[in-house]
Amino acid sequence: MGIEQDLGAAIALFNGGDAAGALRLCDAIVRRHAHPGALQLQAVLLRSRGSLDEALQAIEASLRLRPDHGPSVELASQLCHEVGRARHAAGDMTGARQAFERCVALVPTACESWFALALVQQDLHALDEARHALLQLLALHPQHGRARLNLGIIEQQLGSLDDAMRHFGRANREDPSALPRILGALSSERCGCLWLRTDQAVEALQAQAPALSA
Repeated sequence: MGIEQDLGAAIALFNGGDAAGALRLCDAIVRRHAHPGALQLQAVLLRSRGSLDEALQAIEASLRLRPDHGPSVELASQLCHEVGRARHAAGDMTGARQAFERCVALVPTACESWFALALVQQDLHALDEARHALLQLLALHPQHGRARLNLGIIEQQLGSLDDAMRHFGRANREDPSALPRILGALSSERCGCLWLRTDQAVEALQAQAPALSA
């Protein structure tokens, strides 16, 4: 059979529940010819069995053949995010950063990947890069409370207490349950402040919240 017929047979196997058979047929196809559709299906099948790195290699190979193929771009972005999470959990911060950077390069509106990238940059003590990632996220999703809170922490670590307070004020307004983390951050850094009563802290934060427009 030709490649298109083989690919159709692989899809039929997959739809029929024979993922292993579909993957064997996909492997045979791509050994003969780097077919973008076969590589895309191969990536889906590899992902389904948990072989994330191999799946990412397959979809990247598919994208090199048709870089503007929307479903492949989306699948590649999802795989990059999953690979990034796995590497982060394994302690491979550099690998995680590379994966999340690729993810947002593929899909710049991937909010959770921007947030994950910021967390990795914070772990790597790359505060300016973490700040950039959080600002990109907040431009897409201004009500992302965790991003706002982390941006306040970063601004504080960078020595910008006024900016930190503005972000903390907005974070507290968006999510009052964040107050303990905010107060903990403000009391733990060299550039911080303390209040004798919680209501005084809340009042100070509320005064800052309207000052931030984005």
